[in-house]
Amino acid sequence: MQFRTEISLPASAYPITHAANTVLTGSCFAQNIGQFLHDYKFKVVVNPSGIVYNPLSVAQTLQLLSDNARFTQNDLFFYNELWLSFAHHGSFSHPNAKQCLHRINSALEQGSAALLQAQYLIITLGTAFVYRLKSNGLVAANCHKLPDTYFTRVRLSVPDVVAALKPILGRLLETNPQLRVVLTVSPVRHWKDGAVNNQLSKATLLVAAHELAQQFRGRVDYFPAYELVMDDLRDYRFYQPDMLHPTPTAVEYIWQKFSDVYFTAETRALMRTVEKITKACRHTPFNPHTHAARQFAQQQTAAIEQLLQQHAGLNFDEELQYLQTLYRL
Repeated sequence: MQFRTEISLPASAYPITHAANTVLTGSCFAQNIGQFLHDYKFKVVVNPSGIVYNPLSVAQTLQLLSDNARFTQNDLFFYNELWLSFAHHGSFSHPNAKQCLHRINSALEQGSAALLQAQYLIITLGTAFVYRLKSNGLVAANCHKLPDTYFTRVRLSVPDVVAALKPILGRLLETNPQLRVVLTVSPVRHWKDGAVNNQLSKATLLVAAHELAQQFRGRVDYFPAYELVMDDLRDYRFYQPDMLHPTPTAVEYIWQKFSDVYFTAETRALMRTVEKITKACRHTPFNPHTHAARQFAQQQTAAIEQLLQQHAGLNFDEELQYLQTLYRL
């Protein structure tokens, strides 16, 4: 007997390799997948504007990166003792305007350079609801806890979402012939919208994502992260206590499915080798002053150097620095 409807996904004809540059933007699910890719030493840039949830803000982020834009203090506002940007997540905020701008522009510079060379762009859409500033009609990627009276809240239609993303995707795909795009819809439930509005929002994003995949057939794919939680796992035990966010187990399951689709057997074998080294380097010797600790550091350093000879693009700077501290003890 079968007790769940497992989703089987075909392998992509365009796998992601460690040599490829990948940019991820969108909701916290993009952050989760990006963290996995980073941990396995893929070349990634994740959320250059911070976590953004709605399609208009995703499109704005991609436009900023494509234009190699830079912010000035005129693009910021001051609220609750912090300088902030409506185009960015609160993690970019700072009591000092220059520091806020440094964070924003450093991320934009890194993201622009990565997108120019990217082989993959992964976009995760979270909600079709947007908050427009009453003062100028601009869409806020993050409301930064300003009073509701500052905003008008609306739900985008499918044509709205397609119209927002189609021009910038077309531009990116035209200027970068090697680029492929993966669209996903976040499985995180936006319960503040209510059950019906949450489903309407997700349905809007799903239909729009599939329409974009059809219009850019062969260059834009859809990965069913939302369906894997809703129709494959389909159980509250895969949600955190808030009943809204998937548990780490659920996220890892989606990652495994993603790996099956976008990684070859050779890439997965390299990932296992990387994981073995990074796990070993997270080990803290009980007494680092011993010969055994130094021998451990030497063995791991040798393993990293051997791997770098075979795969020069991998970045083990953090692990090598940690091991070097053991040498010096």
